[in-house]
Amino acid sequence: MHAKHYISTRNDPKTEQKRNANNLKAMKKLKKLLGLPLVYAGVAILLLGYVSGLTRHNAVLVVGLLFVLAGAASYVWKERRQSRY
Repeated sequence: MHAKHYISTRNDPKTEQKRNANNLKAMKKLKKLLGLPLVYAGVAILLLGYVSGLTRHNAVLVVGLLFVLAGAASYVWKERRQSRY
């Protein structure tokens, strides 16, 4: 009786390269979609923080601000790349 040897593709360099390429493609697609939704999420976080009375906590304000800034930067970056000028 021969023991079957299973070859693991988990550490295979070619499989790892394909996985990294697929992840990079997914990140590029995701980056294109994050502009305005991040701004909207940041505004919603700031609004919910205000309504719930959490304006004394810097974490809520900073997270909302970071979302708005990241969304605005992503939107401008996307628009500049699509423009001819």
